[in-house]
Amino acid sequence: MKNPNTHFEDHCDLHISAFPEGMEADIETRGAKNAALPMIMYSFILDECDVTIENVPNIADVQSTLELLEAMGGQFTFNREKGDLHITHGITCNRIPDDLVHKTRISVLLMSVLLAKYGTVLFPTEVGGCNLGARKFDYHLEAFRSLGCSVSETGRHISVVRKDKNPIQPLVTFPQPTTTGTANAMFLAAHCGSTTKIENAHLRTEILELISFLNQCGNNIAIEGDTIVIHGAEARRTKNIIKTVRDDVEEALTYIALGYLTDSKLKVKFSNPYNFGEVNFLKEIAADTFHRENYHLTQSPISEEQRHDMVTMETGPYPKIGSDSQPILSALLLQMARKFRVIDNRFTDRFSYLDHFRAYNISVTKVGNRIDVVSPEDRRNGSEVHELEAQNLRCAINALLTASYFQQPVVIRNAHFMQRGYTDIFERMNTLGFKTSILT
Repeated sequence: MKNPNTHFEDHCDLHISAFPEGMEADIETRGAKNAALPMIMYSFILDECDVTIENVPNIADVQSTLELLEAMGGQFTFNREKGDLHITHGITCNRIPDDLVHKTRISVLLMSVLLAKYGTVLFPTEVGGCNLGARKFDYHLEAFRSLGCSVSETGRHISVVRKDKNPIQPLVTFPQPTTTGTANAMFLAAHCGSTTKIENAHLRTEILELISFLNQCGNNIAIEGDTIVIHGAEARRTKNIIKTVRDDVEEALTYIALGYLTDSKLKVKFSNPYNFGEVNFLKEIAADTFHRENYHLTQSPISEEQRHDMVTMETGPYPKIGSDSQPILSALLLQMARKFRVIDNRFTDRFSYLDHFRAYNISVTKVGNRIDVVSPEDRRNGSEVHELEAQNLRCAINALLTASYFQQPVVIRNAHFMQRGYTDIFERMNTLGFKTSILT
């Protein structure tokens, strides 16, 4: 099996000694990891398969997921340069390697994969991923119970046993929308012998793309309002499936923000047919310096006269601005507005990046799920910052963007988080004009 490994830096810090300014560049993006990873997981549910997923990002989370599935018997080839992943055989064992499951949060989808395939799963209570606050399995486990499973905890593991393959008109109702919970419920329901409804499902773009992919694989899934209806069937051989992952909105936004923060002019590939609150927000605040045309986003520098006195940014369910985009757009607003307010209606603990702002003596006030920020009058006079510490992927990207705004040498601690969501990020930075060195 041809499966060349790409080296990703593990637990590294990044020293940036110089930043780009006034650059012009065309930037290629890759597929959204949150869309690609569930498709990859589902592709390994059957023994025999012939699935090609295109535009897969070459990131650490994809590598960790593939290493996990390969250790469980899965077979595939992955052209990392092109982003083409070809899956030829599903997993062949029901034992989850504890040392690998801790590397990525998406491993939680193994629960439904193994339940559909083997009828039982013993899953650890702790999994990997970014530190984003408490994210428990309660919604997933309640969904499994609704789908005819019994659930019990045994020490550091959760035991789930599928008692009924054909529950009578099962109904899954989430107290609030959950992306991975919705995916887990769909995976198992698609392999039940009855029709399942999932109410209050999280209909983000990655779920819409996942439904399209599952239907390509021979399933029968429809959307009625905020309810997903799955007409279950027996497992079937998945063959001759080709799916292209849509480009990542967070990656595209990051490079657009970098362009503004360094007074540059960038053209960023963005092949994604969906409507995003983030893009609409940019159109509103950037006026004629930002455009979305065909398969690209373009930006040009914004002048001091074009800056807003006050901007309010509010997150919400898709298609509104997502919480993952909030740290990116917050850094952008340092350039776009003299004052700004951010309200996160979903999470109150997504503001870990505020320490980066405070390190540069930026005035920040946080009350509950709201922050008020006063941008510096002169970014060149920021305090001498030696290091910023990232707690997760988006926090690391905010550190990169904030430091780019101030153009001062910096060490970003835990910079390895960037590799979890951005293809070849360190190489890309050097191409764009950053001068960097990795500290391990």
